[in-house]
Amino acid sequence: MDRMTKLASIPLTGTQFRISAGDYSATVTELGAGLREFRYRDQPVIAEYEPDELPPGASGQLLAPWPNRIDGGMYAFEGASYQLDLSEPARGNAIHGLTRWASWQPAAQAPDAVQLRHMLYGRPGYPFCLELTAEYRVSASDGLRVSVTAGNAGSRPAPYGTGSHPVAASRRARHPAAPAGGRNRNALRLPGAAAGGRHQGRPRAHRADLRS
Repeated sequence: MDRMTKLASIPLTGTQFRISAGDYSATVTELGAGLREFRYRDQPVIAEYEPDELPPGASGQLLAPWPNRIDGGMYAFEGASYQLDLSEPARGNAIHGLTRWASWQPAAQAPDAVQLRHMLYGRPGYPFCLELTAEYRVSASDGLRVSVTAGNAGSRPAPYGTGSHPVAASRRARHPAAPAGGRNRNALRLPGAAAGGRHQGRPRAHRADLRS
């Protein structure tokens, strides 16, 4: 039997993307396009975790194509009923979407910004196809801005929602002058045809009916 070569270890959250501007800095992970660190004058604004540690309590995770919990994993859309896998079985819920444990690939990077993309293919319970883009940008004047863009890459209308799950650092850890997350903007961009779409499903944040 051939001797196996030991590979260099990869942190559980994958590649780390660090961005900074002025007194602000942030670290975004390949795993789930999550926000692992956000700092002001090198003091934590959010609860942080290590690169080789899974996000505790969904800390800093990006939630798509739905945020929060879907009771029983069941929902209806376009006259059809769907059953999602129960990702929180102890409470009987499908929780926080399908992309937070997926690999997101870099699409663009600069010293003050990083853009990651993920193609969400269909699966049982969610037979839809979305192209997702997350951009994290810091500026010396505005702090951190996060933009999430979703495009319907499939052949049928798709239910969609998104959210973010940052956990504020304790007051002792946070610099007293630091805003809790900078200017907290969550921009959702939809095609014109979807702007007037019906709101469907149980999640109650940024829901949209994405049409091809």
